Parts: sequence; C-alpha cells; structure tokens
Amino acid sequence: MTSLDLAFEEDFEPSPPQPPPKKKPPQQQPEIEEYQPPPQQQPQPRQTKPEQFTNYYPYQEQQIQIPQPRPQQSYQYSFWDRMVMSRREVIKLFILSIVIILGISLEKIGCHYINQYLSSNDLTSIQELLVRLSFPIIVFIILWIIKSL
Repeated sequence: MTSLDLAFEEDFEPSPPQPPPKKKPPQQQPEIEEYQPPPQQQPQPRQTKPEQFTNYYPYQEQQIQIPQPRPQQSYQYSFWDRMVMSRREVIKLFILSIVIILGISLEKIGCHYINQYLSSNDLTSIQELLVRLSFPIIVFIILWIIKSL
C-alpha cells in the first residue's frame, strides 16, 4: 500500500511490525596469500529476440512517412477556365453589382421627383426638411423589411 492509500482508507488496520531478519554468524574464512584477479572473458554481443521485449513507447515504432511529391501539371488554367471553375462566385459578384446599380438608379429617381415636388409646391422650411428626411427613412424601412423576409 502506498502512503496515499493509508491516508484515505477508512478501515485500515495496521499490520504488526515485522522482526528484522536474523544475521548468520560469520564463518572463518581461509587465509588468502595473494590477490589473483579473475580471468577475463571477452564480451560477447547480446543476442536478443524481439519477442522478449515489450514496447512501452509505441509512438517510437512509427516511422514518419514523408509524402512523395506529385509531379506538377504543366497545364496552366486560362482566365476563362478559372471563371468557369469559380462560376458560383462570379454569379454572386454579378448579382451584387446589379443590386448596387439598382440602388444608385433608385436614388437618382427619388432625388429627381423630390426636387420636382419641392419646386412646384410652396412649402415652409420645416415641411421641406421633413420631405427630404422622409426619403432616406423610407429606404431604410424598405431594406429592413426585405432583410427580415
């Protein structure tokens, strides 16, 4: 058991202490006249079998495989080929440009008729201001309604 098990285990009963192991009495050793080194053997290479080892780090066995470069195509796409390939984006840009042109033309038409209305009628300065402010407010309300659909 680890010290954490001892600290967190509720019904832990300590075991009685073990007596130390008994030492054998020393025996008399024969007298050695001279020190003789043991005969040296040449180290032999270790022969191991792969079945004997357990790989604790499996990520080390994996070899990094470098992707082989693909041969580059010599064909270069022309402008029209790229336009056809990105047809959806081109259509979106075309619709956006038409919406911008429509907004500019509606603004010119609105300004023309407001100026004509103001020049033909005799209005006070406050009434003229209200008519001029009504045009952008009406455009804003129409855009808000279209956006909410």
